[in-house]
Amino acid sequence: MRSWRPKDARGLPNGLILFDGVCVLCSRSVRFVLEHDRDRWFRFTPIQSTLGRALAERLGISLETPETNAVIVRGRAHFKADSAIEVLQRLPRRSWARVFLLVPQTFRNFVYDCVAQRRYLLFGRTDSCMVPTPDISARFVFDDAGETPAFAGRLSPFQVLLGAEFARLPAAVRRVHALNGSLKTTGRAKVSVAEGVLPWLVCRLAGLPSPGQDVPVNVEFHPDGPLREYWERRFGERRYASTMHIGNQRAPGLLVERFGPFALEFHLELRGEGSPASLCWSLTGCRLFGVRLPQRARPRIECVERADGEYFLFDIDVAFPVIGHVIHYSGWLSADAPDASELS
Repeated sequence: MRSWRPKDARGLPNGLILFDGVCVLCSRSVRFVLEHDRDRWFRFTPIQSTLGRALAERLGISLETPETNAVIVRGRAHFKADSAIEVLQRLPRRSWARVFLLVPQTFRNFVYDCVAQRRYLLFGRTDSCMVPTPDISARFVFDDAGETPAFAGRLSPFQVLLGAEFARLPAAVRRVHALNGSLKTTGRAKVSVAEGVLPWLVCRLAGLPSPGQDVPVNVEFHPDGPLREYWERRFGERRYASTMHIGNQRAPGLLVERFGPFALEFHLELRGEGSPASLCWSLTGCRLFGVRLPQRARPRIECVERADGEYFLFDIDVAFPVIGHVIHYSGWLSADAPDASELS
């Protein structure tokens, strides 16, 4: 029996929902998402379409009697109950849906199957695929998963915050910060950590890189919802993941990075006259479990991004109150370089 665990969906657009187009219940679910997805991030394709059939075959879903819907999130396909949870938690005021991830997957999928296997009997089916009305037709993709009009025009948090200034960034930096789809990059970094037990402990607990002169780096960038991105970084054996989004009323005009209980608020600005310019991140606020830390208690983080030809260059310096300087790391990334593990 299939486990229906998340499956690699590299090359497929994030936010694409694959559904059974002749199932009345599935069509109602699509209409629910359309109604509540105010930022119009999700896109849809029925399994019965040309694209839907190709995706179903790739993901191992039956074409005749589909066992599950699917959604592409963070470069992976999610199925059955997980697909519903991944969609719900990205709709406004429904982030609470992630609590269902605490329920064992076996039980989640058992409940899902009890409904899915009887969905035609309980809710009915149609003779033809759901036909979108003109006002929502742009949200549906039928023929291919490339950069179609349905996915074009999605703005990233960086494009919105920087506005017209975004065009002044070098191409290698714009590529990372103007995501329509997932991007995998590899590179190398030089990492120096301050001496002492406390700097070592901070780096260890936060998953920050271990010191080294030629550390292999893998970073994946994924669109992860309306004006939100998910970044997964690997420096050698250390993994560090976080989400990026635009601040709300408590942090207007700022980029907010969340990892664990922390929310870091950054001011973005360009430095340098003309084009290309460097992109600088400066920490202006920090919250722990939603409570703002006083200025004297928050870390100092400075990040500079620039380019050298096709290479994306980064330089990051971190210091903490009392502890002092903790870590400095800099290096390069390329979307076209071999995997960092192959460079070791």
